[in-house]
Amino acid sequence: MIWDMLQNGTATTAGTDGYGSTNFFEGKTLFYSGSSAAISTLQASTPKNLHWSTTSLPSYKGKKSAGMAGNDIVMFKSASKSQRKGAAAFVKYLMSKKQTISWAEKTGYVPLTKSAQKDTDYQNYLVKNPTAKAAVRSLSFGFQDPAFIGYEQYFSALNKSIGQMTANHVTPEKALGQLQVQIGKMDTQN
Repeated sequence: MIWDMLQNGTATTAGTDGYGSTNFFEGKTLFYSGSSAAISTLQASTPKNLHWSTTSLPSYKGKKSAGMAGNDIVMFKSASKSQRKGAAAFVKYLMSKKQTISWAEKTGYVPLTKSAQKDTDYQNYLVKNPTAKAAVRSLSFGFQDPAFIGYEQYFSALNKSIGQMTANHVTPEKALGQLQVQIGKMDTQN
């Protein structure tokens, strides 16, 4: 579907323009699909007379879906006891209602806990900042990629294939065929 839209000119990619904001500000974009993390960038750069809003991704064949991701926090097995204690304190701090709401308001991400999402302060923020509502509404049909050994290799290979299709005009049959071969090789290595 994406390939067909790119070929017939009903869609384009952001290209080298990270969030696709240049075409958006020039009035050349009707719809833009991207991360809620782009909201703060768009708000900071949007001309004051440009009225825009956000919404959840449309359904496809009756199903709604939205990929969920964010910044990962990890701790290495080799961490000392005091480093582990410090890391646990940091995660506790990040997960606190006040901090996760503050993070969400500044970044366009959503609060990490349901209690923070339902908090009166955050709900008031959503009333004053309606562009943040779509990300919260998308949580009910969101998904995360499963984690497994070799995930980064798979994800990189997938992104490369998508890039070949969208930027280099390689057909889906060829790009996905190459991806399948590459994944087959990865499976035998893992």
